[in-house]
Amino acid sequence: MRKGLLAVLLVCISTFAFSQLSLQYNFTRAVGEQGEAISQMHGAVLTYEFKVKNTPFYIGPELGLNVYGLKTIEQELPFDNGYVTKTDVNYTTSMNTYGIIMRIQPQTGKNFQPYGAVRFGALHYHSNMTIEDPEDPLGCKALEKRALVKDLTWMASAGMGFRLDGKAFSGRQSKVALDFGAFYTRGGEAEYLKMSKGHDHANMDPKAKMYYVDFQHIPTGEVHQHAIGTVYKTRSQLLEFRLGILVKLDD
Repeated sequence: MRKGLLAVLLVCISTFAFSQLSLQYNFTRAVGEQGEAISQMHGAVLTYEFKVKNTPFYIGPELGLNVYGLKTIEQELPFDNGYVTKTDVNYTTSMNTYGIIMRIQPQTGKNFQPYGAVRFGALHYHSNMTIEDPEDPLGCKALEKRALVKDLTWMASAGMGFRLDGKAFSGRQSKVALDFGAFYTRGGEAEYLKMSKGHDHANMDPKAKMYYVDFQHIPTGEVHQHAIGTVYKTRSQLLEFRLGILVKLDD
């Protein structure tokens, strides 16, 4: 067993020349059908790469954290008798990416180094809602203070970009580089939340459905439901633009 693990370690050491770490700001724009429900996302991408010895290939894991909604909306909750309770709902809606990225970056001997890349992995949509207590003795209160919508689907991406070596700025050898990239991503169908007030969106879009939460009318104890968000289900289609810093960990 020990000999087997040692052999694997030796293969890895002999295969990879060095490793590097990059952290980038990520601006994402949903397009196509998904673009009608989500406008844009902001986040960060962390990538850890290994260079395959004697080749222009780099490969490694990538983690992306993106937020497309961080907002508080006042919801109006009408009851059968016409009385309306008002309460705030705090929404945090995000999309995370988990993938393996492979880049091809031919050595040019220059500070400016273009590259192409492909990525495969998963998209994780996550929406968290916290419903505040309206403290209205004549109205209603939520029986679930926290609500959650989440879904997971596959993704595949292709992109290109360039890396500008720190030597271009300092005039000396550098382990730091500026990294800019652009990617197009396709993914499978997934459910995700769009923040909405009442029935603003679902009544206009046949692909949408309202997300309902159980409430209790305080004076009578009657349990009923109110819509506090709109859930969409579409294929993922994204454009990503990245800018950040790369650091070589060893040579």
